[in-house]
Amino acid sequence: MTRLKHFLMVAILLCNIPSFAQWVPTANLTIFSEDGAKFYLILNGERYNDVPQTNIRIEELPNPYYNCKIIFEDKSLPEITKNALMLADADGVMQDVTYRIKKDNKGKNVLRFFSFVPAQQNMVRPANCATYRY
Repeated sequence: MTRLKHFLMVAILLCNIPSFAQWVPTANLTIFSEDGAKFYLILNGERYNDVPQTNIRIEELPNPYYNCKIIFEDKSLPEITKNALMLADADGVMQDVTYRIKKDNKGKNVLRFFSFVPAQQNMVRPANCATYRY
């Protein structure tokens, strides 16, 4: 009888495990170079691409803010550093955010906000973009 009790107890616990799992909202980040300059992307000290790209997408980022560094393949172009790169809206809802690298009025490369939409799970990945997962 005790074996049956143990078996039933284990079965009940195993059936309830999925109810303990919670869905964690994540954000997606896309950065592209307006003039086609290839770059490496570093978020919070972690480099994402080994081959320089002009268009990079990072999916399933769990944090609302990241420190970002962009290193260009062309060493004559200075690095871009942006602290607190925002991936959530003002209400804290995670977004699918796009930033672009463009020239400012002085001709210097800068990283600027471009657009955002609410993040969707299992979104179709763009074909012209190198995609990485967090």
